[in-house]
Amino acid sequence: MKRIVLTMAVLLSVFCMAAQQDAAIQFVASKNKDVKLKFAFAQNNVDPVVKKTETLKGTLNFSAPRKLSMIYSDPEGDKFVIDGDNLESVKGKKSNKVDLTKVKSMAGLANLLCNAMMGRIDDIQKETKAELTYNQGKTTHDFIFKSGKKSKSFYKEVEMRYDKKTGRIVYLKLVEKSGKYSEYVLTGK
Repeated sequence: MKRIVLTMAVLLSVFCMAAQQDAAIQFVASKNKDVKLKFAFAQNNVDPVVKKTETLKGTLNFSAPRKLSMIYSDPEGDKFVIDGDNLESVKGKKSNKVDLTKVKSMAGLANLLCNAMMGRIDDIQKETKAELTYNQGKTTHDFIFKSGKKSKSFYKEVEMRYDKKTGRIVYLKLVEKSGKYSEYVLTGK
């Protein structure tokens, strides 16, 4: 009898956690459907092997479904822009333009970033085939994608946090397979 009660309690707990995750996914998606966003951001690029951190700052603009620009104020002049199927990256004197229909790895990054801005957690999971974990933070809904053997993600782990009140993304962390990572703290509306 105790086993049955314990089994039922475990199953109920799992069901409740799954329901909370589904509700959070729906909430975030509904708040970001046809969104236009403007954030100030701080980007930390971290290489734990050599214990080096580079901090960059700027403004992120996003307009659904696929217009994203990150204009850096520090270092000034750098930018990262997604406009439909085109990506442009400027870092210092180096400029790179990519046709996303021809470069799958960059298209995957563009999809990840745009879907994150729109709160499309289900779409990210379908595209990357990564394992999704949901945590309910004090002020945020936290989603963590971990790549496994069947994953198509360039990243080992992706973490996204969305404000519980507004549903807007406030934090994004991209962990490469090498262990290097970039984290973005977004502030604004």
